[in-house]
Amino acid sequence: MALDPRGKLEKIKGVIAEIGDGAAPDEVEEKLKSLNSVLKEEEPHFTYRVGDLAKLRQGDVLKRTDALIDIIGKYHNYFSSEEYLYFVVLTQSCDMVVSGERKLKTPYISIAPVRSLNDFVVREIGKNQTSDVEKKAQILNVKFKSKIQETIRKLFDNNLPDHFYFHEDNQVGFPSCVAHLRVSIALKAKHYPCILDAKLLELKEDFAAKLGMLLGNIYSRIGTEDWVPSYYTKKEFGEWIEETVERFCAFKSGAKIQKLKNDFKDKNIEDYTPEQILDALENIRIPTARDKFLDRIKGIFLRKEVFDSEDLAEEFLRGLDTDKTLMSYIKD
Repeated sequence: MALDPRGKLEKIKGVIAEIGDGAAPDEVEEKLKSLNSVLKEEEPHFTYRVGDLAKLRQGDVLKRTDALIDIIGKYHNYFSSEEYLYFVVLTQSCDMVVSGERKLKTPYISIAPVRSLNDFVVREIGKNQTSDVEKKAQILNVKFKSKIQETIRKLFDNNLPDHFYFHEDNQVGFPSCVAHLRVSIALKAKHYPCILDAKLLELKEDFAAKLGMLLGNIYSRIGTEDWVPSYYTKKEFGEWIEETVERFCAFKSGAKIQKLKNDFKDKNIEDYTPEQILDALENIRIPTARDKFLDRIKGIFLRKEVFDSEDLAEEFLRGLDTDKTLMSYIKD
């Protein structure tokens, strides 16, 4: 039985049935147009393939059916939480072959929890946040931005150890998700029918092999299809990664964040909204090297009484400030 998440096969059967033996030519033409539109419906994302509902394979994505959650809740209640959107089958395909009276080779079927991409990105950002004020307003020192972007890049290409990225497939309402492969949930083999009934998507063979490589901690590279250059240019891929990261965090200079942390050191963070904290951050002005240079010159001139008044000193400094050649030597 083919895995047909879009119901395309049933739609085709329905259109053919509607035509009938005695349909008028114009009615047949209209139905054929309808049939053609069904055939042209969007195919699965390149990560997935039309699979087989009659068997389990390594890499199969499982939806949260009531029966599956009941079993997980009985033995591993923590993972019945709704934050685990899906599950992925970890057990090797060859160990799950069912034929007649033949039993599975394995006494257990292992699955791993799958959480949202949003959850993954927020957690990665959180690893580098060192204060409550940063976490409350989702602020992070800009020096960590490239590090997080590189992590996301590896994740999207499925080169990040211990994780596997599942891209969204809007036709079946499947969001972008991340499997956490180090977290293994063992279910008894007798639950095979229930697990099979929860099957939603099947990985293409090369991506299933990549999942197996990550699980086996094998260091050779499995050649899966990459985003670049097949689907994105290098520039577009970089922009997608940056947009993904910036949805969850405001990246600011370390000096501004340190000033913000000092300003809120003796305040109750719970009394402030994220928006108020961000407004406070935006209003912080950190003196640039240019500012410090001009301020130092002013202090020296006033101390040496080079000018008769502070106004004359300010006028002289404005002249320096507008000298582009001089200011080009001062780097922030």
